[in-house]
Amino acid sequence: MTLHDVEQLEQLQTYYKENNLQNVKEKIDCLTKTMKIRAIRGDETETEEEKLAGLEELALQGFWRASW
Repeated sequence: MTLHDVEQLEQLQTYYKENNLQNVKEKIDCLTKTMKIRAIRGDETETEEEKLAGLEELALQGFWRASW
């Protein structure tokens, strides 16, 4: 499964398992690289988990796929 195929949160969890992504940093790095995100804008108090949640929401919305 590729990130391009992911449309639901359950599929995203499967994607993480298939790609051996076990911690938050690995997941953030993978999502930003795959979706070709150059920068993440956020609050200084934002946790890594909150950043990941935002990226996951973006991945599930699928807007990034239009640039492929």
